[in-house]
Amino acid sequence: MPEQIVARLEPNTFDLGIALPAGAIATYAKVNPGAVSSMAGTAIAVALVPPVCVMGLMLSGPDISNAQGPALLYAANLLGILIGGITVLAIREPYFRDKLRRRRRSRLPVLLALGLAVVVSQKLYGRYEQYRYRLNREVAQKQIESEIRY
Repeated sequence: MPEQIVARLEPNTFDLGIALPAGAIATYAKVNPGAVSSMAGTAIAVALVPPVCVMGLMLSGPDISNAQGPALLYAANLLGILIGGITVLAIREPYFRDKLRRRRRSRLPVLLALGLAVVVSQKLYGRYEQYRYRLNREVAQKQIESEIRY
């Protein structure tokens, strides 16, 4: 499989770090009248379209379980965009910031998004640890093989 597809099969916490600025940029482009209008769509498309495409490819294959990684990446990116957008709105828009402070119901989506982000981050971190373990194992195996050859 191509490298771009394999990268989306095993997402990690770095991928969530990409989604946060994408959401912030998209919201900033919508809020700021001087920003380029296509910036919002581009930022969101970069974060959401690739994992959905890979998920579709994996669902069409014989092993559907391979679609879990791209689905997790999609959820992480969606939450990252949401949290990045809420953060920009809270910083840039006094009305939104005031509404978040005064109404408890307004805080619920923010708390829900943060809670879901924690759950997704834990899963992503677990996948990252598995990836590191596999890399360390491969490096150790190559070192052992080179020592045996020597």
